[in-house]
Amino acid sequence: MNELETLLQRRVAELGAEFDQTFARPLPVGAEDLQSLLAIRVAGHPLALRLSELSGLETRRRIVPLPGSLAELEGLAGLRGRLVSVFQLASLLGCGPERADWRWLVLARGEEVVAFAFGEVEGLLRVPRAALHPTSGDDRAAALVDEHVQLEGISRGVLRISRVVAALRARSGGNHLDRGEH
Repeated sequence: MNELETLLQRRVAELGAEFDQTFARPLPVGAEDLQSLLAIRVAGHPLALRLSELSGLETRRRIVPLPGSLAELEGLAGLRGRLVSVFQLASLLGCGPERADWRWLVLARGEEVVAFAFGEVEGLLRVPRAALHPTSGDDRAAALVDEHVQLEGISRGVLRISRVVAALRARSGGNHLDRGEH
């Protein structure tokens, strides 16, 4: 194993532990007004995901393509003992496809276990609810990103994973997403 792989594995372990600890720690006084967000980049665009909408963060896995499926569907991956549909988040947001070397998957919390592939994890954020501001727009991404937060000079859209899943379900005619059916 080379030094870069060792550093990447260490960073993955650190992010995983930090992610898990977010759910294990008691909330500090006044924390009910804080939002926990995962800061990411999708095709170079800064975004944030609500931890409450996620059931996990994983590194890239082997993906088996499914011919004739939705264009944004990368394929199926084995995650946590299940076959999970993996969708390209950049394509779903209308940013074009992420470069082929995306590294991360987030699993959506909910009935259907689906994962979304993207390029970069930048860290965990805890922001006051008052720091989230409504986003306006009429494009595909604006329907999925209804708020934004300004931190350290960077404006991040806050992506609603639940809306992404609902949009996929509507496009697939109500079929189950966890098998990549359409």
